[in-house]
Amino acid sequence: MCVFSGMRQMGWRVFRKPKKLQPDLILLDISLPKLNGIEMARKVRKLVPKAKILFLSSNTDPDVIRAAFCAGGAGYVLKLDAGGALLAGMEAVLLGRQFVSSSLIGIQDLAPTWENRALNSE
Repeated sequence: MCVFSGMRQMGWRVFRKPKKLQPDLILLDISLPKLNGIEMARKVRKLVPKAKILFLSSNTDPDVIRAAFCAGGAGYVLKLDAGGALLAGMEAVLLGRQFVSSSLIGIQDLAPTWENRALNSE
C-alpha cells in the first residue's frame, strides 16, 4: 500500500509524484499554499483516478465539505477528531466506503451519494 501526503510544502510540484507513485490513498488538507486542497483533488483525480482521497481539515463549512466530496474525496476527517478518526477514515476509504468525522454527522447532505448507513461514527 502506498499513501501519499507530502503536498503541503510542495504545492504544484507534487503533480509529478502521485502519477509516478500511483498511491492507494492521498491525504489532503483543504488549506494548501498556492492551490487549495479541493482544486488539488480535482487535478490529482485526473492523474491517479484509482487513488482514494481523504481530506484532513479544520474547516467545518458544509459547502466546503460538499465541494471536497464533489472534487473526488472519499472521506473528510476534522483535525479536531484526527486522534480517533484518522486511521478509521483511512481504513474506510481504502475499503471503498465514504467516511466523515463523527463531529460532522449531524450536517445533512454532505455528499450527494451518501446514505445514512454510509456515515461512519468513531
